[in-house]
Amino acid sequence: MTSDMRRTAEALADSFATHLPADEVEQYRRFVFAGEWEELAYAILGYLRAKQVPVTGGERDLLRDLLYGFELPRPGYPLLSKRDQYMTELTIMDPATE
Repeated sequence: MTSDMRRTAEALADSFATHLPADEVEQYRRFVFAGEWEELAYAILGYLRAKQVPVTGGERDLLRDLLYGFELPRPGYPLLSKRDQYMTELTIMDPATE
């Protein structure tokens, strides 16, 4: 993964620190540190979908950059194959409340 993608992954993991449980964010940071890009994307996407967590416009953009950095298919990561669908299903926070 390029250094740009690493910065994207770090920024995405850090952005959730204000509104996701600390243990969840810490797991994301471990994935970033270990270079586990698919695991990071899969964990974030799965959590956001399961908990229906609203995201900021910036988080949406970072997640999109991360998800579309992968060539598909990714064996073992079925959520990533439906990235188009899941991106449209995200709940985006009102910019006034970000």
